[in-house]
Amino acid sequence: MAGSKMKVGDKFPTFRELEAAVKGYSEEKFVQFYKRDCRTVTAAKTKVKRFLNERLGMYQVVYCCIKGGKSFKSRSKGERDTSTFQAGCPAFVKCRASDDGNFLEVIEMNEDHNHELSKLLYSHLPQTRALREPGAKEEATQLLALHANKKLVKKRIEEKTGKLVLLKDLSNAASSLRPQTRNDLIKTAALLQNEHGTDYHILADGENFQGILLSNESMRSNMDAYPEFLGIDATYKLLEIRTPVYVMHVEDSNGDTETVCVAILVNESAPTIKWMLEKFKELHPSWPKVKCVMADKDLLERDLLKESFPQSKVLICVFHTLKTFRREIACNKMNITAEERDQALALLQKMVLSRSSEKFEELQLEFDNNVCQEIRSYYDKNWRPIKDEWYTGPKFMSENFNNTTNNRIESLNAKLKSVIKKNSSLEEFVCSLFTVLNALSDERDHRALTSISKRPCKAPSSPEEAMYQESLTPYAFKLVREQIYLSAKRVPSDQKQMCSHSRRRLATRQQQKTNCNCSFWNAMRLPCRHVFAVRRTLNISLFDDKLFLKRWSKAYYYCHQRAFLSQEKCTTEHSISEQAAKPRRPMSQHEKYREVFPTCKYIAQLAAEETGERYQGRLKVLLALSEAWEQGREIEIVEVLRHEASSPSSPEQVRRQLELTVSVEENAESPKAASDQNNSHDQPDLPQAPLSHTGAEPLHTTPEKEQRAHNAGACETPDEVRKAQPRENTLAPASSAGPSDYMRERLGKLKVPAKVKSRGRPKGAEKTVIGLPRRRQGPHKSAATLQPFRDLPPQEKELRILSCLVPQGLLSEVQQGKLLLGEDQVETIPSRIPETILDEEVHLDCVQKYFTEDGWTAVLATVKVKKQTIKWKCNECRDLLEEDPSVIWSGNITSSCPTAFFMNLYLAWDCCSSYNSIGFPRSPKAVPRIFGRQCASKNATLMARQANSKAATFHATSIREVAMLE
Repeated sequence: MAGSKMKVGDKFPTFRELEAAVKGYSEEKFVQFYKRDCRTVTAAKTKVKRFLNERLGMYQVVYCCIKGGKSFKSRSKGERDTSTFQAGCPAFVKCRASDDGNFLEVIEMNEDHNHELSKLLYSHLPQTRALREPGAKEEATQLLALHANKKLVKKRIEEKTGKLVLLKDLSNAASSLRPQTRNDLIKTAALLQNEHGTDYHILADGENFQGILLSNESMRSNMDAYPEFLGIDATYKLLEIRTPVYVMHVEDSNGDTETVCVAILVNESAPTIKWMLEKFKELHPSWPKVKCVMADKDLLERDLLKESFPQSKVLICVFHTLKTFRREIACNKMNITAEERDQALALLQKMVLSRSSEKFEELQLEFDNNVCQEIRSYYDKNWRPIKDEWYTGPKFMSENFNNTTNNRIESLNAKLKSVIKKNSSLEEFVCSLFTVLNALSDERDHRALTSISKRPCKAPSSPEEAMYQESLTPYAFKLVREQIYLSAKRVPSDQKQMCSHSRRRLATRQQQKTNCNCSFWNAMRLPCRHVFAVRRTLNISLFDDKLFLKRWSKAYYYCHQRAFLSQEKCTTEHSISEQAAKPRRPMSQHEKYREVFPTCKYIAQLAAEETGERYQGRLKVLLALSEAWEQGREIEIVEVLRHEASSPSSPEQVRRQLELTVSVEENAESPKAASDQNNSHDQPDLPQAPLSHTGAEPLHTTPEKEQRAHNAGACETPDEVRKAQPRENTLAPASSAGPSDYMRERLGKLKVPAKVKSRGRPKGAEKTVIGLPRRRQGPHKSAATLQPFRDLPPQEKELRILSCLVPQGLLSEVQQGKLLLGEDQVETIPSRIPETILDEEVHLDCVQKYFTEDGWTAVLATVKVKKQTIKWKCNECRDLLEEDPSVIWSGNITSSCPTAFFMNLYLAWDCCSSYNSIGFPRSPKAVPRIFGRQCASKNATLMARQANSKAATFHATSIREVAMLE
């Protein structure tokens, strides 16, 4: 029995049938009942002596409306906005076992509600929205696990169930996907070993986790096959424990990027990065073949790379070079003007992109002669000594395979971030990381297999080209074919000496027939157009397998590509390295500063992440600490257990808090007098960006090979300990079931950094990497500085018109209604009135109310004379212009120079290019829209542009419309 027929006296043989009846009644009446009270048959038999059938399940059950059933009294203190369904509704249904004990009978029922009942309200109730249909919740969680759009998932589930589904319902369903533990090293190690077959090597400092390095057999084979070029870069904000992720990659024979190592480092100090590089070298025996390493401008990282790869040249990514120039050459840092900054940045950009030594030296000389002393000093100190590492000249391009940036890693990082959620746990990161790497590997394997099974439809144009197509990989052949076409455009005619296409490279025929000094050959080690031109002149075959490196051949590619190798399961190895403090001499003040700086920087980051009272509290603690140390008092941290007043004995209410207490005893000496006297001879200036230094060196304490480590360090002096290379004992291969017992025990003791709380939204960059304004498709924060006149408020329009007609000192009184302007207070000389008052968008009638009758007559007469006598001339050719430009520029000076001025310049189209040469922006995207008028003599279009003598921010307002070009 169900639906509206439910009434007192109805009987149900089982509790399940009663539940179905109540549900049907609820759906028909649009009301939600909940089980307010119940008593099972088992519990009732202890007191009820009569017969009760076990199949009933319940002896008594009471259903109440969700808006009633109990007396609700909020215990909230009002700090948060909360709400409740409770409204004292009297509706209920009471059921009890019948007298014979075989049925559940409705013995009492109240159908009166004190609230509105409607289908719409009922559909929005949480119990109604619950996904109880078979497979609905499972499908939703599967789609959310794949990061599907919640709005599309919502539509899919609503179509399947016919229910209303809210986005927060899907968020609650997704919460079931979150693991019970986060950043668990034991679980992470099991995932790496069992699911991904990857080696992991962990760095620890006592009980603190410091880093992990990941490598598998595929990565090692790629490094062994293509070791010439190595790129390294770090990406951030992937993990919730604030750690950067380092990615290393190589370039294979087909121009694809292969990842050879992934490392997570808690901090970027010298010992930690050193451990990563040494462990990388240990896992990849082919590291001596590395000829080129691409990194950023980080001094610590570059120094360690040079130390770890002494046979290689360490290059600075061009993108990071330009970014560093923009950051360091700034007006506020060097006390320079914007004009000086822009001039220096323009020259530096040309220097970075110079491909010849002659061009670079020419630009460098121009740079030295034109930039100010502050910029030249910065360049001489930081960039001139390492010029071959950052400008794209011959030494930079030598065998770097045309990689001038780390764009390969940046592309990989973008793919990682498209799958790996921001601020992921270690477990989520590992799963998503190998999802991306495996997908990219499958794509590269497919391209490799396709190169065998398919052939190009376009036939080669010559037999030599066909031979190159058969010998080289598709990527290399595409480059060589382009060089063959370029060489055929111009053939050297001199039989004794060949002049290259650039007219700057001269070489003998014997030298040019096998090699060249051009940028392409220098970078790729593939035959260039100059070599082909010489060989064509000498009637030598264009094909020669000695003209290209073996790595570009198909034979080499097929022997080393992953898809063609037999996939044998390899035994994985895992290890834990320990960092231990090494004996050393007393540190100088500079060394202690370098050691303390990373910790202080991290504390500042933690403090800045908080807001409101918590931020003020942390700032207060830091100020107290600073004041105490400044006065020579000692500080210690005491952990205090505080109980809430409401429930002092409840362990759930206990919260832990760290307090700073000042010691009673004070130092007898002042802080300066108490400094280490051993450091008096060594007091260098403190750097602005000091290097991290912890004074720790990795020492390895794993179970095996300890006898060798003991013998190696038995007779070392303290100095020798400092210079000793890291020693590590590798654990025996773990079983397939997971990490070994020893590994589990060690991993269980390691502490992972705390999770970072994500707050706010990232702000987009306003400028490009070198400092130019970024192009915007929509409204921008600075768009208010370019506002059309017609969109201004009425009062602002009136003020601008009045400023053209009356003295500035009277504007305030006029707008306040304290003064009406007469004939003697109006400008009556037409030449002193700005031309912009003549624009068709200017309606003078709107300001008539501010004038007397005589004053308004004088205004109209003056404007009429202005229209009749105005003549427009081009500022360059001085030809008469047919119409006025009607553009006004008003200055809003924000620079430190009070003499900045603005002026209107009217140019004919024919004169614009010459005028740009003195300093105007050439890109129309960086300047306000141009308004045109016809030039009387040249039939050219007039341009109005603004020029200022100093670096001042300007507010450009046009009577017509000033906007940025799309």
